[in-house]
Amino acid sequence: MAWGLLALFLSFGYEAFADSHANERESLQRVRASHLAATGRCEEAIAVASELASRDAQTELMIGKCGVQAQQYGRALEALDRARSLDANLAGIELYRGISLYHLEDYDASRAALDDARVVGDEAALLEFYQGLSYLRADQPRESALAFERAAARGPELVEPAASYYAALAWQSLNENEPLEGAIDRVRSEDPEGPWADEADKLVELQAERHRGGQTGLQRWLSLRVGQEYDDNVNLRGSSDELLSTFDDPERVPRKADWRTVWSAAFGAELFEVDKWTFGAQASYAGNAHDDLDTFDQHYVAGMVWADREIRATTFARLLVTGGAGWIDDDPYLYHLDFGGLVEERWGRWGTTRCEAGTRLIDYRYDIDILEDEYEDRLDHDGVELNAGCSHELPLTILRSFEPDVYGGYRLSNYFSKGEEWDHLANEIHLGLRLELPLEIAFDARGTYTRRDYRDASYFAEPAVTGSDREDDALQANVSLAKDLTDFLELEVRYEYLDNGSNVEQIDYKRHIAGVYLELEFR
Repeated sequence: MAWGLLALFLSFGYEAFADSHANERESLQRVRASHLAATGRCEEAIAVASELASRDAQTELMIGKCGVQAQQYGRALEALDRARSLDANLAGIELYRGISLYHLEDYDASRAALDDARVVGDEAALLEFYQGLSYLRADQPRESALAFERAAARGPELVEPAASYYAALAWQSLNENEPLEGAIDRVRSEDPEGPWADEADKLVELQAERHRGGQTGLQRWLSLRVGQEYDDNVNLRGSSDELLSTFDDPERVPRKADWRTVWSAAFGAELFEVDKWTFGAQASYAGNAHDDLDTFDQHYVAGMVWADREIRATTFARLLVTGGAGWIDDDPYLYHLDFGGLVEERWGRWGTTRCEAGTRLIDYRYDIDILEDEYEDRLDHDGVELNAGCSHELPLTILRSFEPDVYGGYRLSNYFSKGEEWDHLANEIHLGLRLELPLEIAFDARGTYTRRDYRDASYFAEPAVTGSDREDDALQANVSLAKDLTDFLELEVRYEYLDNGSNVEQIDYKRHIAGVYLELEFR
């Protein structure tokens, strides 16, 4: 009896020892598999894990991670599903399920898994990265951009430069300035001379093309415009007729209202590129013919050359030189030469800002034969204008179906004339609204106020040469409706009102112009 009990005790002890040894061996195998996986030797890790008699949730998660690393997403998902059935609360399961499902193109299930994911440590960067991809695919660019930015900040060693590249892609779709540039700079820093940096450079080029109307390569364009308009104050008659007394024959200005035909043509081209500069030129001509007041028929020709540069994806600069000449009734009226530059900054949803500055040299060619010789120098209109200003255009988030934009700006100009009559400082502000109306009709309304402070009294003031300095307050309103009839032909109806208020009655006038125009444009 005693020997039997001893044999039974020893058999139980041996089985316990054997079970303990087997458990220890499996534990060591799990540790070894985890170590192999952590050091990137996933195939060996999976081979070791496959020898286990049973696999716990941690081991199945490890197999799932290795499957993701090896881009074997179906195999990874099977292991992750087994891990979830063993321990649904284990951190990391839903993250790698979401990654696997994303690559298996089950995007809804992937989004749900990522939303439920619990992560630790650097895996937070992976979660943000794949959430960013999900948002991008769901056409939620702002949420996507912010997720990629968080991913890049939390685990750059895991997700860069891809996270910054996709952030740049999202910011570009939003047209956001500074974050776009920041993301592109990070890509270039993380992957200099590499494929990600090359792709980022392509984004910059695409951004430039976007702001060139989607055009690529050197551009050429031709526009032809013709219209009929009514002007109720062709000769700008003021509120007083005293000015007519200075003419030998007042009948030279028999009336002030008339119909006229107007036309214009412009041809321009970008000629060549040097490094990041694009050089171009344009020639234009405009003229009109009045029905009755043909002594006021005008012709104007101009030429312009420029150099453009996209400084960065959202910043554009231009240097330009313009020259022009005008005639009234076939007599030379003016010559001018302009030098200027502008910078345009595009802020995405916050709109676009443009600032420009320049100078204009003006030579008026008309003879002042109606005045006494002693006043001719005083009324010499020739001079130099210095000007600078900024404007901003802002798309509105309300009434999206009408695509509304508001715009406004300020401009300062200082004109230094040879004659005291025209020497002045001008401040101009404008405000406008653009809408896309039903039937694809473009509506544009703009109001402008200009204050001109002259540095002397006007010759035309009473008494002549003396009195208060001349002051003009001009209010101008423009309203237009335009409709594209074809891809090349546009019909426009326009109305303009000008009230040039002045303390000199002869220059205090109002003017109404209304017209209909057709424009043919080829690009």
